[in-house]
Amino acid sequence: MAKDLFLRPHLCPTIEKLKSSEFAQIWASASRYLSQQLALYQTSSDPPSHLFQAVRIPGLGTFAVVRERVASKEKDLVVVERPVFHLANDIVRDHDLQYGCIDVPGHQHFEQLPYAQMAADNAVSESTVQLCVERTMRLFRVCLENRKDVALVWRDVGMLIVQGKDVKMRFYTDFLRRLNGTDEMLQAVLEVGLSFSQHHSWFF
Repeated sequence: MAKDLFLRPHLCPTIEKLKSSEFAQIWASASRYLSQQLALYQTSSDPPSHLFQAVRIPGLGTFAVVRERVASKEKDLVVVERPVFHLANDIVRDHDLQYGCIDVPGHQHFEQLPYAQMAADNAVSESTVQLCVERTMRLFRVCLENRKDVALVWRDVGMLIVQGKDVKMRFYTDFLRRLNGTDEMLQAVLEVGLSFSQHHSWFF
């Protein structure tokens, strides 16, 4: 079973001073920011390229939303908001992972995690937030080096799962519905050559 680094963290010595509740709260703030930032793309009917929403997670990769025209169940073309995740190339290379690399358009412009805001939200120092993120990413890589199954959970967004060499990003259905607004649009997204799990999550 995959180790869940966000919900049941195995703390490194340098962050043992953080309570488990504080650790979880910091990552909850990161997940909340990620969800809100990606959803901004949905607010414009015809966003120019500079409004492309992408968030880079240091040491992990980049989340983004792309707008695509796909065929609906009625065979009509509809515009959907599709979330994508690009795992950092060095992680794929260094750990020989089997991962279908997804290019993130407009990757030259992206947002970073707002450490200062996350620190204020959780009444901790900005350096504590940064250290928490850095050590979690280091632990993630240690798990990969030791071929441990691992899951990175982004609350209200989805889950990055590594099993052996196989990598999947799973977005929650509620998040896809939030991006697309209606069940019809959601169904169109789910039918773009993707599988729909029993847990109502979306794999690519």
